[in-house]
Amino acid sequence: MTAPSGKPPGDDAAMAEARRWLVLLQDREADAEVRGRFEAWCAADPAHATAWERTERLWSDLDQIAPILRNRERDRRATAHPRTPVRRAPVRTGPVMLGRRAWLGGALAASAAVVAGLDYLKLAPWHGGDLRTAAGERRIFRLPDGSTAELGGRSALAVTMAEERRALTLLEGEAFFSVAPDPARPFSVRAAGGETRALGTAFSVKIEEAQVAVTVAEHAVEVRSGYQGPAVVRQGQRLVYGRDGFGSLQSVDLGLALSWREDRLIFQEAPLARVLADLERYRPGRILVTDAAVGAIPVSGAFDAHRTDEALETIADTLPVRVTWLTRFLVIVSGG
Repeated sequence: MTAPSGKPPGDDAAMAEARRWLVLLQDREADAEVRGRFEAWCAADPAHATAWERTERLWSDLDQIAPILRNRERDRRATAHPRTPVRRAPVRTGPVMLGRRAWLGGALAASAAVVAGLDYLKLAPWHGGDLRTAAGERRIFRLPDGSTAELGGRSALAVTMAEERRALTLLEGEAFFSVAPDPARPFSVRAAGGETRALGTAFSVKIEEAQVAVTVAEHAVEVRSGYQGPAVVRQGQRLVYGRDGFGSLQSVDLGLALSWREDRLIFQEAPLARVLADLERYRPGRILVTDAAVGAIPVSGAFDAHRTDEALETIADTLPVRVTWLTRFLVIVSGG
């Protein structure tokens, strides 16, 4: 019998224990007694030895992550539209590295996220699309019909312009659309199984993990998701949809909701996981959260989209969390 993931029963437990040993053995104060207990654990079950080998292999792959991600960011920039302005985040001189003891203090929880995230860093898909931005970039694209699409950091958009319709698909990130009037050709944006149709308007669409948020800056849009809709969203309103259908229609402060267009990220009682996901789109690499309880911590604050390291430092100083930079491209957020 196998677990739902396809792994043998007990595999997750063995991996968790292997990660714990990985952290303990990296401590310079690990003595012969600790190493003896580790060797006994490895010998007690072949699954333990296998888990240790896999954990050690994944950990050694950490040195390969930086060039992989650096090349990915270079490729994103190289394929950018040559006629559109580029706004790049200033380059820091290097990662902010915590001391050895501070790292060990949160490493038992963080190591689980690290090992789980290493394969993602190497294998995460790069969404295609006709228009796209790299981490830390914000671009305005002029579409063939005269409309514009402004993409936030690490976003991708596919565009289809035909005689009878203007169909776009947001593949990743967020975008703000200013729609040129053309009653004969509807303008719609698909994202994560739903569709937003413009009614002569300006609006934003943002993919937030398993949900999509639609915010209207001018006039109105119609939103459909699955078998639901259309729901009309008017100026100053926000609607979120996902697998469970529509959320409640909310009135929003457009200056706050669209602050990313001015390179500011403003949050009001937002879950930390969502805040970190937004910060992640403005820096290379990954920010990993160790558990759901940490990700659920509410956050209120305003951050400069081009100073994400400072934002992470502020989060570490004001919330009961620990922020650990393992490399410039891999940051772990764990319970404090």
